[in-house]
Amino acid sequence: MGHHLGLSFSENHCNFKKGEPVEIWILKDKKQESFITHFNRIIHIRKEICKTLNLNQGDVIEVKLEKPLNLKRENCLFKNNQFDMLALIHSKTNNGNIIFIKRFIKQNEEWLNVWTYRSRKSLRLKRFMDCAPVIGQ
Repeated sequence: MGHHLGLSFSENHCNFKKGEPVEIWILKDKKQESFITHFNRIIHIRKEICKTLNLNQGDVIEVKLEKPLNLKRENCLFKNNQFDMLALIHSKTNNGNIIFIKRFIKQNEEWLNVWTYRSRKSLRLKRFMDCAPVIGQ
């Protein structure tokens, strides 16, 4: 599996319970990244985060833990002749697990970061998709 970087938390210094969803922010050299995971005493830092922030063993970083915010779902599927993907995502899975959605901007476009309890990775979707013209009208 190779080497992994991780975070270790003292049981006495945290407001989160084991298994509770948590958003972890990692800051290094004025750059920051975040990911959502289940809280545990030891949490592995995702490879994408390590690459983006150029993290190496022994680096000094700042870590913030937050309760993840969950974007409110939209009722309207269309907005300005575009599909709003936020209207298509349920609030829970078939098993009753919460689906978290976080909004972010990438190259001046709105994107959605979608994560659920059983998933180790998140899914990133463009929020607004152009509607293709209907042929034959």
